[in-house]
Formats: sequence, structure tokens, C-alpha cells
Amino acid sequence: MTNELSPRTRSELLWLAAILVAVIVLRVVWLGSDPMPELDPGFISDAGTWWKNPRLHAVWGVWTVDDGNFGILTAPAYTIVMRGVFALIGVGYAQAYAANALSGVLSVILVYALVRREASGPSALLAAAFMGINFMTVAYDRSAYPESFQVMMMLATVAAIVTSHGRPWRAVLGGLAVVVVLLSKPPGLVLAPVATATWGTLWLMDRHAGETRRFHTPDLVAYAVAAALAIAVVGIVYLRPHAQDVWTHFQRQVLDGAILGAKVTTRVTLFATRLGYRFNGFFRYERVLLLVTAAFGAARIARVTRRPVTTIEVVSWVWLVLGIGVMGLQTYQQDRRFLFLIPPLAILSALALAQAIEIGESEWSSPHARRIATGAAAGVLAIVVLFYAVPFGVSRAMAVGSMLGQTWNEGVAGGLLLSVLALAVALVAAWWMPTLRFRGNARIQVALAAIPVVYMLAKAGFEVSTRRPGLQNVSQTLDRISAAWPDSERVALGWPAGTLTLGSRVLPVNHETKGRRGAERFPAQLELYAGSPDGTVKQSPIWAVPGRPLKVDCAQLPIWADVAGQPRLLVHIFVEPDRLAACQTAVRAPNQRLQ
Repeated sequence: MTNELSPRTRSELLWLAAILVAVIVLRVVWLGSDPMPELDPGFISDAGTWWKNPRLHAVWGVWTVDDGNFGILTAPAYTIVMRGVFALIGVGYAQAYAANALSGVLSVILVYALVRREASGPSALLAAAFMGINFMTVAYDRSAYPESFQVMMMLATVAAIVTSHGRPWRAVLGGLAVVVVLLSKPPGLVLAPVATATWGTLWLMDRHAGETRRFHTPDLVAYAVAAALAIAVVGIVYLRPHAQDVWTHFQRQVLDGAILGAKVTTRVTLFATRLGYRFNGFFRYERVLLLVTAAFGAARIARVTRRPVTTIEVVSWVWLVLGIGVMGLQTYQQDRRFLFLIPPLAILSALALAQAIEIGESEWSSPHARRIATGAAAGVLAIVVLFYAVPFGVSRAMAVGSMLGQTWNEGVAGGLLLSVLALAVALVAAWWMPTLRFRGNARIQVALAAIPVVYMLAKAGFEVSTRRPGLQNVSQTLDRISAAWPDSERVALGWPAGTLTLGSRVLPVNHETKGRRGAERFPAQLELYAGSPDGTVKQSPIWAVPGRPLKVDCAQLPIWADVAGQPRLLVHIFVEPDRLAACQTAVRAPNQRLQ
């Protein structure tokens, strides 16, 4: 129910202001510098994919130059937003990250507002802090990946649905927002149904005795009609004329995911199914929220907590369960694919901790149902807790497999170990049926919850202060190298070309999906690579320009420094032999510090 009896106090507003200041500072200080250490290294190629088209239009007045247009064809909504940013404040790395930085701040505000409607001020404040002062959200809000924008639009969709209550115009806004989710990146095909499932939550809550009516059929109709009309308009005006290109680029993205996902097979699979996870950055950085949410979920399953169920809690459970299931079926599991699970984790963790925890006798009346619920609760909690402990027993499990004549990789061994242990815990709990009695203290719980938040604030703040403008320095160097070249030759080839040329007038050509290769269509004079500082660069024949000399290594520029200032990537700039001397002279010119 809406929390009408607890008005916002001055103290609450001051805490909200403090949280928002911290959230904003973490996102805007040195915004144009290199990404945070928590970002996956794929940014060196992928970032340019999403700002390429808006940059082309902003600088040269065209949307398409070559056929590698993943952004405009599979993420037109995000492309338009970034183009709007470029139109307002110019083209550059800070501007390219600005849309996500703003999205991150708005996401925090939406989380606070959604929780505050039905829970206490401390719950809403803690949810906002978990959402905004978070390694994953800070890292991706300081990037150009579309996920942060999609998360914000998902929250906007949920907010519009939950607050419609006989106001169809809000449902219409929700329908438009969910279409934006669809058109911001292909994973929107999964994210949009997850957000839409909020209607099912309202229907379920409406069936609950004593609840104020929440589900209004006209609101759902308005939502569906608005979404259908928006999709129809986009389909007729934009998608239909470019149907073949959209399909080609969509297939290419799916294929890239399948290829890259197949390279890492050590997913911890559960109960011999496809459902499994890799121990990536999401699980490392969100362990506190995952453990707290798992404990809260176990208490709900066993019905040992007396806390009333609210709409936003059920919405969050639906969001999380559907999302965890979908992510578990993915083979290509980079951190960013789990980013949209952070809002429900933040909300559920805050709801669990900001009020005094009360655990007592199970409310299941049937002993049989109580046994099943107790076992299920113990199993769910065990899966999450043991996920972090299983790696320590993987080698032993593999040895057992070897004794049985089986060759198990780490993922299979870990999955078998986790499944067996979780099942054992569930069976013991169901047989024993323990009765726990506990009453916590809200102030102590919030103080404990503040510890990881303060730690993340300090660590993320320090990391932000150590960021360096390596990408911008590379772009400025490329401009100096090619300053006197004709435009037809100011073209860069290589997978990182799109990311490295944003702050220059050099045209990047890569990610071709049809027709002749970019190296065959452009007399490109630059060839760009990025690799480990202690590694060697091997030129790829796909970037060789027919009829032109093989390019040579002109310079190596450091980017993506760690907190100690050591570069994690080294950019290699290759030029044709007759331009080597001039290139080296241009590189030696002093690089300018980010202003």
C-alpha cells in the first residue's frame, strides 16, 4: 500500500540530497577519461559501435558511410538519444558517456520514488544508495554501452505501470517507454517482457484480500495500444524500409555472441540443465545484494517473516526471477548482461534491511507444505551461498570424476558439486524443519548495510580520481598524424578504430557485415590495434589495403590505466612506410591533459 502516513522529513530529504550528490559526482568527475577498471575490456571495440552513427551525422552530416551500422539499425532509440547529446554539447568522449551518466542518476531517483510509495524513508534511501553507489552501475554509467539507458527506461516503464491507477495517460507513457527499451539494443526483446510482467503483479495483488484495487483493465489496454501503435509507426517508417539490413545486423550480433560465448565453457551448470552462470564481475561486485536478497527470498518461501507484502516487492521478485532465468540460459555472459538485475536486487535488499527483521514460526498450516517450503527455502539460499564456495572444491570434484572415468571441466564439476550440496541442504532442512526465532534492530541493520556502501563510495571515488584521458590522447594523436592528409585517406581500420577515433576527424571503418571489406573500399592510411602492454601485436590480413604497402608500427600509446597508473591496454598505430617518420614526429608532440 502507498505509504501516506509517513511524510518526508527534513532529515530524509537531506540524506536523499547527499546520496544524489555522491551519485552525480561518481558519474561526472573526469567523465571523458578512460573507463573504470570494472568495465569489461570489450569496450575497446564495442564502445565505438554505439556512438559511430550519431558521430557520423554530427561531424559529417550523414548516417551511413559503410555497412557496419549496428547502432542505428539495432539500437535506433539509443542512437537518437546520443545524437541529441552531440547536438546539445558537441562530440567527444565526455559527451558520449553523458547519456548514460544522466540515465544512472535518473535510475536512482526512480528506485527511490518506487520504494518510497510503499515503504519507509530508510528503505527508499537505502535502495537508492545500493543502486547508485555501486561498482557495476558506476562503471557502466561512465560508458557508452546502451544497457544503462535501457535499465532506466525499464524502471520508467515499471513506474508508469505501478502508478497508473486509473490514469491511462501514465499507462500510455509506460507503453512508449517499453518500446524505447526494445529499440535501445537487441536484449530489449527480453527486457521489455520482464518490465511488462509488472501488469501481472498488479493483477495478483488485486486478488489479495484487503488490498486497494490496483489493476485496471483500461490502463492495460492503453499501455498495449500505445506500445502497439509506437511499434507500428517505427516499423512502417523505419524498420520496413531497412528490414534486410536490420535482420543482417541482428543476426551478426547473435552470431558474435554465440562465437564469443563458445570460447568460455566453464559455466557452473545447475542440475544438469542449461541453467548456469560464470563467476563474472556481476557476481563479484553484487555479492552483498545477492546474499541479502537470497536470505529475504528464503524467508518469504518458508513464510517465517511477518512483514506485509507490497506491490513493489512482488514486482521486484518477478523482475529478478525472470531475469535470473533468462541470464542463466545465455551462453555469452559478460557483466553488462546482468546490469538490469541490479534495480530489483537493490530494492529487495533495502526492503529486507531497513526494517527490523522478524523471524518466527512458519505460517504454512500444513506440515507437508511446511516441509516442502522449508526445503525449498534452504535450497535457494544454499545455491547462492555455495556458489561462492564451490570454486574451492572444483579440483576435488574433477578428481572424483576422473576416478569414475569422466572428464569434467570446471563448469561441469562446479555445477555437479553445487547441485548436490544444495539438494543435500534442502533435504536436511525439510527433514529437520528447524524453527528459527530472531528479532533484529533496524538501526543496527542499516548501519551494517552502510558499511559496503561506504566502502564502494570510497573505492569508486578513488578509482574515478585516478582516471586518465588515454582514449582522448589517442584521438588527438591521430588528428595530428593525419592533419595534412586528404579526407579520403584519413580512414582508420581495425576493431578498436571506432572507439579510438571519437575525438578526431578520422573516419573509422570496421564491423562490415556485407559487401566488400572496408580495406577494399577505402585507401585507409591508419591501422589500429589494442593489446596487452606485455604482449605482441600481430597484424591481421583483413585490414591490408589491396595495392598499398603493408603498414608499419608507428607508435604505442597507453590507455585504460589501473589505480596505480599502469596501462592495461596499449594502442598500436600503424601507417604506411613512407609516412612513418612524419607519424613519429607527430606522436612526439605533447599530448594535452583532459580539460
